[in-house]
Amino acid sequence: MKTLLNTMMIAAALVLAWGCRHDEKEETSSTFAVSVRPDWQVDLTSDEGVPAWTAPDPSQFESSVFIRLRLEDELAALSSDDDLMAVFIGDECRALSDVRNVSDDGGVYFLLKIRGNSSTTELFLTLSYYSARLHQVFSILGRNNFASGYTYGFDIDFVPPLLSGSSKYPAQCELTVKMPATMPFNVTVDDMVAVFSGDECRGMGLYGQSFTVYGKQEGETMQVRYYSVDKGGVYTLDRTFMLTKGELTYNLEF
Repeated sequence: MKTLLNTMMIAAALVLAWGCRHDEKEETSSTFAVSVRPDWQVDLTSDEGVPAWTAPDPSQFESSVFIRLRLEDELAALSSDDDLMAVFIGDECRALSDVRNVSDDGGVYFLLKIRGNSSTTELFLTLSYYSARLHQVFSILGRNNFASGYTYGFDIDFVPPLLSGSSKYPAQCELTVKMPATMPFNVTVDDMVAVFSGDECRGMGLYGQSFTVYGKQEGETMQVRYYSVDKGGVYTLDRTFMLTKGELTYNLEF
């Protein structure tokens, strides 16, 4: 009888252990909530005042070059007639424009006359853009040859990556999201992927596209959310990642 009782107890323990392992396989790596299509957007608004940029004195320079640049579509949609565009060499303003030109296709252009001297052969410059609606300055570094009468951006649009110079989000990365071999839903071209820091959207793209993730500093903890048209809701992925500048890849796990 004792032997039979021990055998029954061992069998019950094995069944319980197998049951626990089976439950673990059923665990998911995300939570799901029914939702209408979300309006995920990065809030680029900041609180910077209008910069006190001063146009250069033409009498102090011998020559100039002309650059016409086009705003990125994301910034063009938020531009206004109160915007400013400037070029600096060191701390010295060498070009300033407060006139935006809007083309028939909605493109927004600025024309800059960069002042220099005949002894200048190469420009190491900072291009700065102030968005009045966003209350933010975007600045990027660049290099260009300097030759009197030289023009750039007239035959082919010159679209500098000003968003990458956001003063609000100086830490940025390009995120590629990879799908698992099997999915718990049918994937559509209208599915969306977004990255959040807390409840703040920091980047959004459609399925199959890489997109920019905006951070205030490297090392921020980011969480991925996925909107499925097929399921009509949002998956919040459990696994987070740390923001670092450059290119990152995130493997979705549902």
